[in-house]
Amino acid sequence: MKRRIRPSQPDKEITFLWREDHEHAELVEGEKGLEFSFKRKGQIEYCPEYAGFRPVQWLGAYVNVGAARVPKMAEAYGSTEQLLSEIRAFIYRYYDCDDNFLSVAALYALHTWVYEKFHALPYLRFIGLPGSGKSRGTEVIGAACYHPLVIAGAATSAPMFRMIEVFGGTLLMDEADFAKSQIGGDIVKILNCGYQQGLPVSRMEQNDEGKLEPKIYDVFGPKIINGRKAFQDDATESRCIQYTPKITTRTDLPFHLGKEFKKEASEIQNKALQWRFDHLNTVELDASFRLSGVRPRTNQILGPLVTICGLLNGGKSRYMGDLRSYAELMERRSMDERKESWEARILTEYERLRTSQANAPTCGEIAKAVQETWGVEDSTLVWLNAVKVGRIFREMGVHTKHVKRGSIIEIEEARRNSLYERFGIGGDGG
Repeated sequence: MKRRIRPSQPDKEITFLWREDHEHAELVEGEKGLEFSFKRKGQIEYCPEYAGFRPVQWLGAYVNVGAARVPKMAEAYGSTEQLLSEIRAFIYRYYDCDDNFLSVAALYALHTWVYEKFHALPYLRFIGLPGSGKSRGTEVIGAACYHPLVIAGAATSAPMFRMIEVFGGTLLMDEADFAKSQIGGDIVKILNCGYQQGLPVSRMEQNDEGKLEPKIYDVFGPKIINGRKAFQDDATESRCIQYTPKITTRTDLPFHLGKEFKKEASEIQNKALQWRFDHLNTVELDASFRLSGVRPRTNQILGPLVTICGLLNGGKSRYMGDLRSYAELMERRSMDERKESWEARILTEYERLRTSQANAPTCGEIAKAVQETWGVEDSTLVWLNAVKVGRIFREMGVHTKHVKRGSIIEIEEARRNSLYERFGIGGDGG
């Protein structure tokens, strides 16, 4: 029987306890402070303690200032489609974005309420200039998510890891353009490990006796991130549902998210809590479903959202249509970015040399060809030499062969066609 608990190694205080088809306790904000809501014989009850545990007391301070948010009670939501439509309308009232992304954002928010049922999760990623609406999007969509937690204000790494381990839920990371600092490096670890179950972060910390010992932190969970530029790590970027916001021309949006916003967000939190009680045991990822015409990676990161669509009239809804449209947009954007990558440029020159000369091209010849073709546009190309070209080919799974002329590149046809297709390169090198 599956069992989950927050924190993963509890003492006397917890925030969440669930055993499949047996028990389920959630943290709520009661009139006298934090307490538990739990489901027993189909009914939701409330109490200050549950199964010998009490709520994590220090979290109350974060809830009071809005850095961490929990529902107040479980309330009726009607149907899944009604709740999703309410979330969509809520986002629209306070944030300006494209229609298909509006549906994607609503699906993203709702999937966070059952995120433990998925093996891997997407991150929601805003990229744009200051004033474009990145922070507003993070705050509005985050307000409808399960256990939104703002960590941008963490002064050091230690409380940040502790907060994530204890609270779980959805991280809201504002202006996530991290400098080369300790906390920046630790946030990168959270992003690299937090998308998939079974990838905790290990840290060496002092125990009660003052000795260093490894401590494990579970950082798995959904994350909404915004920043001005893409991550340097392509693997992290590829796990993101990316959106570039536009400067709004709408005049009906409030300048500040005040009392009415908080009231509506609280109502959605309450209804989504009841939905979580009703669905955490039953939601399962349909691993066999595929969005046609998109790469396996895109299908993987959108799988949890497709699962939510499957709860709506057999999946035949506007949400599935909008999700398909957004997936196609993601594919086009990804292909455009890959065409502009150094891998694409190097492969383009490799193909041109391969078809225009008798001998297999060397890494040095390819480096020189790239320099001559793109060096005028990019003065930083001085870093590209034969050694770097060879390394890039090896990263793409292509081995070099050393001969008297240097290291040559020979790629078998099937592998060559696969690489060309991935980076949008024609067989004639175009």
